[in-house]
Amino acid sequence: MNALLRQYRREGYVVLRELFSLEETDSWRREAMRLQAGQELDRLDPVIDVSPVYAALARDERVVSAAALLLQDAALLMTDWVLFKAPGAPGGRVHQDYTAWRELPVPADGLLTVTLAIDPAGATNGGVEFYPALHHAHFQERRRPMGAVPEEALRGIEPLVFDLKPGDAVLFHSLTPHRGGANRTADYRRALYFTYSAARYGDQYANCHSPVVARPRPYVERFILDPQPDCAEAPAAVGG
Repeated sequence: MNALLRQYRREGYVVLRELFSLEETDSWRREAMRLQAGQELDRLDPVIDVSPVYAALARDERVVSAAALLLQDAALLMTDWVLFKAPGAPGGRVHQDYTAWRELPVPADGLLTVTLAIDPAGATNGGVEFYPALHHAHFQERRRPMGAVPEEALRGIEPLVFDLKPGDAVLFHSLTPHRGGANRTADYRRALYFTYSAARYGDQYANCHSPVVARPRPYVERFILDPQPDCAEAPAAVGG
């Protein structure tokens, strides 16, 4: 079995260093600046509708083939968004992404997310904290806020925050508990998030999208308190 696949199944994530070159990530940074120009945004969701650069990236063979390896199937894009983690933004709650997608006809093992660093990321600027080897259980059904994972499930588990350079990627299971940390720097931390589903369960993209939503900066605080909408709540019903 491939070493990356073994680690993914054991830990619930893998880190791919220098998946893209710094020259390539320069174009990501310029695109982020273009999208954010004149606006105080925390995220654009979805983003490929308004960004040819990120649309091409979501379908780049390096990303898609890595997702396919871990899903053990062709990988189909399901969700896409870009994060603008503002200076001073607080951290979120530990959660499992699958909580928002559990009504889809796709099991947790058929979903994973790829996050790509546009800017350097780490503990000081709100890098994502991952809780390893806890992706074999869905700790709770949907509850507010954000389907947060109960503290007792995390007791004794030390979260990991990876120091990422632009072009580095983390691929993580839909049940891997994680949270975005607080940005204690004076700069934005920007990152891309692409979720893929295994092709054997069908194309879910239309079931998880509404028109582009630009979240203003106060959404940082609201995001901590309110869950993302279920895919089933999008205009296109699941399976329809």
